[in-house]
Amino acid sequence: GACVFLERGRGCRLPPEAKPLACRLYPFDYNLAGELTLVDAPHCLAINEACSERELLRMFGTSRRQLRALRKQTLEEAAEHARLLRHRAG
Repeated sequence: GACVFLERGRGCRLPPEAKPLACRLYPFDYNLAGELTLVDAPHCLAINEACSERELLRMFGTSRRQLRALRKQTLEEAAEHARLLRHRAG
């Protein structure tokens, strides 16, 4: 289903610091090789209208450096979650 915070014509109503990491990365993602990619989102107007990665980064108010930091944070949080699950199980 659609996100309850997504508003037609305005986008996400959450301030950047309140967004989950996956939303802060969107529409970008990283593949298993650690390369920056775009999510498969044919409905995303920005992806359809941007003529370059640079323009898309600008549209979302981000940079490759900021996206790398978000990826690092995502990996750290996933590792911590796995550690906590192992601790509970054992």
